[in-house]
Formats: sequence, structure tokens, C-alpha cells
Amino acid sequence: MTTDFERLLRESVHDLASEGRPVDLGGPALRRADRIRTVRAVSAVSAVVVAVMLVAGVAAAVRIGRADRDVPPADPVPSTVPSTAPSATLSAEPTESGDPEESEEPRTPPILVAGGWMIRAAPNANDTMIVYDDAAGRYRRAGTSATALPSPDGRYLAVVGQTAIIVTTVADKRVVYERNAIVTGVRPVWSPDSTRLAFATFSPEGVKVRVAEVAVATETASDTVNCPDGCMLKWLEDGGHIRVYTGSQRAEVTIRGGAVGRPSATRDDPCGSTVRAFRIDASSWICVTGTGFAITTGSGAVTGRIPFPTEIAGIPVAGDCVNFVLSRGT
Repeated sequence: MTTDFERLLRESVHDLASEGRPVDLGGPALRRADRIRTVRAVSAVSAVVVAVMLVAGVAAAVRIGRADRDVPPADPVPSTVPSTAPSATLSAEPTESGDPEESEEPRTPPILVAGGWMIRAAPNANDTMIVYDDAAGRYRRAGTSATALPSPDGRYLAVVGQTAIIVTTVADKRVVYERNAIVTGVRPVWSPDSTRLAFATFSPEGVKVRVAEVAVATETASDTVNCPDGCMLKWLEDGGHIRVYTGSQRAEVTIRGGAVGRPSATRDDPCGSTVRAFRIDASSWICVTGTGFAITTGSGAVTGRIPFPTEIAGIPVAGDCVNFVLSRGT
């Protein structure tokens, strides 16, 4: 079988002969054939290399295309910026919003006794008052039982000192009225609408009843009142008169000018002068007595009794009838 080299050698001899070369053509023919074979070998290798590179390029392109179509999730890169997302396990803040005090204690209804009257204030066993705060919707401690007098609507607190009286707001403890030279033996009383406070003061002529308009910090004074052994003040239902109890004598004080009425022994309510009465309807009253609340008729006959509560909103109640205050329900 003729090899490829032999074929190249014959072709080289034939080519040299056609070129008119010398007779001895063996050496040149061998060299030409060898060069041709070398060139062809290199060309073949180059073709193979190029083919391999083309195949590899196509495969790489296919892989890249597939990677573009289906990119696996990458590991997260740590961030140096603090995250604003909430954390359920690391948060130190409470999850509930709002005023802490309001959220800790829910609103509770006031205690009603009879005829729509509610317990506005009661004495506490540890010398504080228990007052129902309409704004907060619950009972709270306020002031000192011996000196704190809450208004019927729960907005104000009259604090009686040795020689002075100060009225503050329950919500923010702001002073709205103050007065010196008071008679400490006469208990101040609030008007039914919580806008005025009646109390007694000393004067060179004697004891006078004064009525403070709390909202505007003004006052009016009565003529001299005979009060040798102490007296008791009481607002009448009309809201325009104050009755002064002086033992068995009673005198009406008109706040619209301060004139003292003539002493009267007329019975003004079925509870007498030493306790407070609140009208339920045209024929019945609720009286604050030394042991509890009494329901009476207009003639004074007792038809029912309601004992004082032993505690209010978990706060112990002291059995001191002087510091029980009733007001119409909210």
C-alpha cells in the first residue's frame, strides 16, 4: 500500500521535473515532500484545536444561558445598615400602644346606690379619698381623707389646711383657687353643679360664709353668721341658697348678694341637719347616715338601707360618713 509520504515524494519529483530542475531530483524531492507533510500536519492540528475551541465555546454559552434562566439564590450579604423591620424575639418595647396609665387600668362604671345617684367619693382606710374620675372612667386615690373634698363631678379637689383652702384639678393637680383665714371647724361644701364652693372665714365682725366661683377664682361673702359652737353648711336643691345650721337654728344665705335669711326651724329634708340628703324623686330621698345610705320618704320614714361598701376598685373603704359624696351618674 502506497503511504502518504511516498505519494508526496512522487508528486515532488514530478513537480521538479516539470520545472526543469537537474537530473538528480532525489534530494530536493525528499525535502519538498517532508515540508509539505509538516505543513499539512500543523494545519490538521490547528484545525483540531480550532474545532475543540469552538465546541468548548458553544458548551460554555449553553451553560451560561441555562444559568441565566435558573439562577440559584445567593447567600445574603451581611448589611452594615440597621434593619427597621420589627423583631418579635429581640424587641424590648411593649407591643401595645397608648397612654400606659390608661392601658393598664380599664374603665369601670361607677357604683350606683339609688335614683341615679352614684358614689362620687369615699374615705379610704389609709387616709386618702377614693374619687371617681370621669375622664379616666375609674376610681382612684386622691388627697387626704380628713382634708380632701372632691367636687360632685370629680374634676376638682378642695384641700383644707390649718388656715387655708386650696382647690386643685384632679387631672393635673393645677391650683385654680386658694383662700386663707378659713374656719377649720366648718366643713366646705360643693354646689350641685361643681362650679362653686362654700366655706366659712373669720372676720373682725364674726364668721362669714363665702362662695368661691372656682372657674373664675372670684368669691362673694355673706353678712355675719352666728356660729358660736360651729356650724354646718348645706346647699339647697335650687343651687342658689346655702343653709347654715347652727345647732337648732337655721339660716339661709343667698349667694347672690350675701344676705343672711332669718333663722328657720323648718325641716328642709327628711335627713336632718347632721347628715346629707339627695332627692330621688318627688316623694323619696337618699340620706348619708353614720352607718350607710338610708332611703326615706318625705316624712322621714326609712324604707330601705344600703350599707357602705367595704372596698371600691380593690381599695379599702373607711366607715366615715362625712367623706362620702354622692353625685348624679355620668
